[in-house]
Amino acid sequence: MLESRGHTDSRDSRRTSQIVYSSGFINRLGDAAPSIYAHYRPYSTAANLTLSKGWKAFKAELKGSKLYFYKLPSDRSAAIKELFPTEIVPAIGDNEVDGEADALEDQRFGRGRDDGAAGRKKRAYWGRKTHHDLAHGENGIEKGTFEALLHEAVFATTFLQDEEQHPRRPQWKEFSSAILLCLPILVGREKFENEFTRLCDNLVGGADEKMKDFERSCVSWMAGQYLQYHGAPADEPGWNDWKNETIPNLSCNEGSTSGMPKSTSTGTFSPRSVDDAKLASLMEALGPAASPIKPLSPRQQRPQHPFADPKQQRVWALLAQDGFTREVLSLLDPTTVAHSLRAFHRRALQKLPTDLTTDHILRADSDPDVSLDPGAGTPPGSFPSLPLFGTDDRPHWLTKLLLMQILGADSSNSSGDERGASSRTHSRSEVISMWARIGELCRAAGDECSWMAISAALFSRPVARLGKAWRRADRQSCMAVESWIYPGGDGQVALVGEPVLTPWGGDVRDRTKHLLEQAREGRTDEVWTAKFLLETRELFDGLRTKISLCPRNTSTNDLPPDVEKLVNFWQDFVEEKGNQNLASKFQRYVPMVSVSS
Repeated sequence: MLESRGHTDSRDSRRTSQIVYSSGFINRLGDAAPSIYAHYRPYSTAANLTLSKGWKAFKAELKGSKLYFYKLPSDRSAAIKELFPTEIVPAIGDNEVDGEADALEDQRFGRGRDDGAAGRKKRAYWGRKTHHDLAHGENGIEKGTFEALLHEAVFATTFLQDEEQHPRRPQWKEFSSAILLCLPILVGREKFENEFTRLCDNLVGGADEKMKDFERSCVSWMAGQYLQYHGAPADEPGWNDWKNETIPNLSCNEGSTSGMPKSTSTGTFSPRSVDDAKLASLMEALGPAASPIKPLSPRQQRPQHPFADPKQQRVWALLAQDGFTREVLSLLDPTTVAHSLRAFHRRALQKLPTDLTTDHILRADSDPDVSLDPGAGTPPGSFPSLPLFGTDDRPHWLTKLLLMQILGADSSNSSGDERGASSRTHSRSEVISMWARIGELCRAAGDECSWMAISAALFSRPVARLGKAWRRADRQSCMAVESWIYPGGDGQVALVGEPVLTPWGGDVRDRTKHLLEQAREGRTDEVWTAKFLLETRELFDGLRTKISLCPRNTSTNDLPPDVEKLVNFWQDFVEEKGNQNLASKFQRYVPMVSVSS
């Protein structure tokens, strides 16, 4: 880009060293290794040169036989940098000239074009105005390509306002957080980081002097938010080099939770209506893979204290011999069972890191080592957050236990004649009453995870349709269950007690996966719908906030012996591979029960 200047032949030869023959701007790679050019072939994409890092633009003047480099003026540095390419593109043949002209016209008028099919790559957008691939409607940003959405997240062209202290509207952080959370999962973290750092450099480098500090603060917030969502960067050396040059004061733990909700609602049940289709039989509901609840493992069969309660000795003997049968449940204290469930789920919570990232909730489909499906052959100990989730297709472990105990045949081999004479309806009503009392104790104690898992079983279609069993159930138990669904005298349904000790993840995994799949528009242009990205962020931030608000400083090691035994039993049940597959027939439903009945 050097510009020649003409001179007359009558110039003084003694002053040729001061005559400017050419001037202009030049891009220079100061620390280039000689080997980088050894195998360079013009117009070859195999050269693998990175034109966006290490290159610096200068003002150049050719005086006599010497070339002088000058630092760019700060007010023009960004505009000058845009003059130079940042990547190597294939040469355009004669038969592609017309196509290139069409592509430029499409860009000018904002029309999309499948450049990948023609073997060409779109030129990077270096402007500071709204990206031409961003669709903006009356309700805000509607959709855009990866580059357009990320450009808007960095430059906030549609979120600017005239206030001097707050040039960007608060809604910018919500949009930017959604982009920082979702796009790395959808397009890959390395691709995201390369484009993100390029745009941030352009944002800071092209800003006015009085705005540079503000833009750096925006970049620092975005970088910190990205690290909070995804942990360590994919290209850590490259990230550190960029950080030291652009935002040297950024801490690895820096970030803002401004876009996160400050409090969480536990959520109430939203029972689904039941169609008139014929209910599946018991064995169809449980599925062929459902196996009976196993007895105690050898590690749980501890020697009893010689002065232990004979009733307790009988409970542990039955549990070791027959497993967690209805008789064992009837002999246990509901408070002991609720205490053990709370301790088990608190231990699962304590295994989670304090900084919850997407690796624990969302996972990239392109990663072969992980899956969004928590039941797809995943070892139980691989993801400590799994005991906190449950869906209709993959019920929570406690939900499965209740379903098998209520709907299945009693597997006890030591039941007496008086127990055997009880009708199946009466036996089921006792089990329902017991678990309703346990669920109410869990709710009042702040054990949201156990309470929601129990309610999911009691509100499932097969259990809710047991009208006779519900009518024979304990009246107080029925009142407790109804309070979970129907508003009371104050117009509110029963909520989990405060403080919440264990969080309920529910179906957040499946819902976020579905939202990310809905966000994709087409498969060639990589256009993403902003609405679904924002909803994904709300789900993730809501769950992360709920988990962060649960206290973790209470120890669960010093437990009574009977509680500790049950906790060990729950752990063995969760790790049992034979009970992982149940038919997806347990739709939530309002139990057809009335206290007056």
